[in-house]
Amino acid sequence: MRIRLIEDGKATEVFPGSVLMPGRIREKAKNFTFHLGSADAAETDVEQVITTIKSAVADLDIYLRPRGGLSSSPRLSAMAAAPSGRRLTLKVAAYYPSLAILDSPEPLAKSRISMLSDAVRVASEKGACIFLAPEYFFNFYKDTYRPWSTEDFLFILKQVRTLSQAFPKTLLIPGTFIWANVEGKCMNTAYVLLGGEFVGSDDDERQRYDKAAIEYEKMHGPAELKNLWKSGGTPRYDFEFATLRCRLEICKDHGTDADPAPDLQLVTATGLTMVSEGDVHNGGWCLHVDGCGFALLQQRKTANRKQLPAPGPLHVFELEFNLPNRAQGAMENKTD
Repeated sequence: MRIRLIEDGKATEVFPGSVLMPGRIREKAKNFTFHLGSADAAETDVEQVITTIKSAVADLDIYLRPRGGLSSSPRLSAMAAAPSGRRLTLKVAAYYPSLAILDSPEPLAKSRISMLSDAVRVASEKGACIFLAPEYFFNFYKDTYRPWSTEDFLFILKQVRTLSQAFPKTLLIPGTFIWANVEGKCMNTAYVLLGGEFVGSDDDERQRYDKAAIEYEKMHGPAELKNLWKSGGTPRYDFEFATLRCRLEICKDHGTDADPAPDLQLVTATGLTMVSEGDVHNGGWCLHVDGCGFALLQQRKTANRKQLPAPGPLHVFELEFNLPNRAQGAMENKTD
């Protein structure tokens, strides 16, 4: 599936899947009107365009016309409502190696990329649509919290994007990267990738997620770096995939309980002992993948709970979702 923005008969921007960020569309709305599916279609409200993108299951063309060039047409209100009350089944891969015991005679970056590549390949062969690796997977060495340089980090990220391109149907969350920017500030960063492209956050313009709660890194990382750790601010990363509302959280950022409630909560962590599925709506799922060598899957308001210890370190879950009615309460939180 792809989204194309078409101006004067030419595709000016092409996005894989539902990667197109709402902020990008709102920015375009300052200068253009939108027509869905045909240059002759009725003008469509910007929020309706965003809703249609998020619910699309096939290629979608959006035609742009300069504002002021045409009179306003009736809006396509029939396309505004997202699918609701539907059942959706997909497979999610949990990758949970014990980072403290991982070692290799190869350079660590090459070793970790090779391990990740093997795991993603197996998960893809098993039909996984989402792949989640643990926090600190791309740490400089084992679990010492020493950051990569900016140059090394960008090299590793490029390799991971190439891996994502090789498995374009799998949403890849490759754990987190410990790295230092050009100013020497240290960060614990996660990315969401699809087809090698960054999946942007729904609630802002971010294309990466820097961990907010960095007290643990300050306490247990190298002493000389204690005052150089930088908080990311927003303690979550909300995005949409396959019409699911998803929320990614890094370790201690877990549990912010922000509306709207997600369908799928993905927690990448190392050493996180208290994980609640309470942020998702009733029947939603929470998957916690941990670098201490285990994964935990929970479903809200049910008895479904599975914890997977070593040997692992890869398991593919098949999850069924009964999506809530978006049209009747798109911003409703979970029901206690």
